[in-house]
Amino acid sequence: MTGIERVNDNVTLKEYIERIFDEREKALNQAFRAQQEALALATHSLELRLEKLNELRAEVITDRAKYATTDKFDTELGRIDDLIQVTKDALVAINLQLQRDYMRKDTLDSILVPINNQLSQLNEWRNQVIGFGIAFSLLACIVGGFLARHFGF
Repeated sequence: MTGIERVNDNVTLKEYIERIFDEREKALNQAFRAQQEALALATHSLELRLEKLNELRAEVITDRAKYATTDKFDTELGRIDDLIQVTKDALVAINLQLQRDYMRKDTLDSILVPINNQLSQLNEWRNQVIGFGIAFSLLACIVGGFLARHFGF
């Protein structure tokens, strides 16, 4: 038996229309509840994501405090450059003194070898500091890119 036959047989048009409206209202209420549940789930998911991002932000801030600042790095690098320059100046002065005094080669070597070793060590340390600065810059770029990607900057 179809809906039209039933209207014609047992139900008035008013009852039929009211039943259709009731069924549509039930369907709309059910759809509304489903949307509310989906919204609650999406809200919960967003809150979890924001919580994780805040945790990541706290870790980044903690890690950032462990690294040398640019000012401190530049100050130390300047101090190392000054030490290298002082050592070079000392070598030049020793060389001039040797030329004036006509020292023997073995005397010159005994004076210059420790100075050259110290100069080599300073240059090696300076290169390590510069390498650390480059690594720190790359790490900062990676962290910044990661944060920009996740926060949508």
